[in-house]
Amino acid sequence: MRKKIINNKSEEIFKGYLKDNKLKYRRHYMVNKNSKNVDFYIKFPRKGVFCDVKEVRISKKGEIIAYKALKKHISKLREKFRGRTIIRNPILLITFNFSDNFFTGETVVHAMLGDLHMVQNITKDKKSSKKFFHKGNEVLTKNQKTAISGVFIYRTMNPHILLKNPFAKNPINNISFPNTKIISITKNYTFSRLKNLTNVMIRSHKTNAE
Repeated sequence: MRKKIINNKSEEIFKGYLKDNKLKYRRHYMVNKNSKNVDFYIKFPRKGVFCDVKEVRISKKGEIIAYKALKKHISKLREKFRGRTIIRNPILLITFNFSDNFFTGETVVHAMLGDLHMVQNITKDKKSSKKFFHKGNEVLTKNQKTAISGVFIYRTMNPHILLKNPFAKNPINNISFPNTKIISITKNYTFSRLKNLTNVMIRSHKTNAE
């Protein structure tokens, strides 16, 4: 018996976005022999894009930890393609905020590329130097989950945000999502490079959904 597919609120919103912008798509697209599917396969002129829609929600413990949820969603999306030896199309996580609070673009980058720490050294002549290093808890690296092309943040206001994975084997190039700002993240990002993303607010869709 085939598993019954239930569409959630965020999938319906994203479907409306695709229809409004006249983008052709297929729903519940099978991606491997184990009947794993992604929510959308969007047909662009040059190359199609696999998209899976997930929601950041409040946890059972009453916590809202977007960082942990995003890392989990990225890992689960990659698992859907396990066993598929050749992947030629970009794969995107589409994320919606259905929690009680907002989070920022910086949170999404930390979930993708790991936490960034800074050590400040002060020499005897009172000169200081800053060194940046990654904690090692990144979910996307040059050796793992390179099939994931990026994270698309669907916001309550335009523009939406697409953060590209710098290690992606199938990067989002020459593909245009309407009302969307594409941001390329460098492999060696620093706090200063993240400064603008702290102002990118991802507000909750929860109020609009209720």
